[in-house]
Amino acid sequence: MEDQINSFDFDYVRLEDDVRKLANDYLSEITAENIKMFSEGIKIVGETTLENYYLSIDKHYSEGIFKIRDEKVLSEFIDFATGYRFSMKSWARENEIKLKKIEVPNTERPKNLTYNKQRPAIILGVGTLAAVGVYIFSNIWIALLTELLVLGTTSKIIKKEKKLNYEFELKKYEIQIETEKEELINGLIEDIKEWLRKAETNSNELLKKFKV
Repeated sequence: MEDQINSFDFDYVRLEDDVRKLANDYLSEITAENIKMFSEGIKIVGETTLENYYLSIDKHYSEGIFKIRDEKVLSEFIDFATGYRFSMKSWARENEIKLKKIEVPNTERPKNLTYNKQRPAIILGVGTLAAVGVYIFSNIWIALLTELLVLGTTSKIIKKEKKLNYEFELKKYEIQIETEKEELINGLIEDIKEWLRKAETNSNELLKKFKV
């Protein structure tokens, strides 16, 4: 039966495509609302990928030719309170991909703008912008989405003002935004894959418990 356990795979190609599509749909323009929609989409993609995985396993062993023949084991496997599907849902809840609120200062043009040599200056000002970031294993993507929000808002101010040399200044922000977007997308894909691998380990342990 071990070969059958290993035959269940996540569709990582589709996962990557879905994450990149979300980025294309919502991060072409960096706004608080777009970041919120992107983060919510990431959560749905990860959780749907996992749900499709464990439901296919559940169906494999509870229906059709591979249905568990031992009635006692089958009853334990499909039990609504302790069975395989229930246990996988519990794991997903306990290891949830979380959404966390982002609050950053709103932006305004300071009188004297100076640049950090490594990245464009971030313009901070009055008020706050609220968005939602995605948390998988750490706050790293919250931090990066926060920075993207500030960079995106600042670039809008530069476009609006159109002061001397604004095109050169704007280009710096655009380059930084694209660099950080790519880091975000690749990092999220890898973290979701790692999250799914942990779920797979839990699934395999459960299947061993049910001796299938």
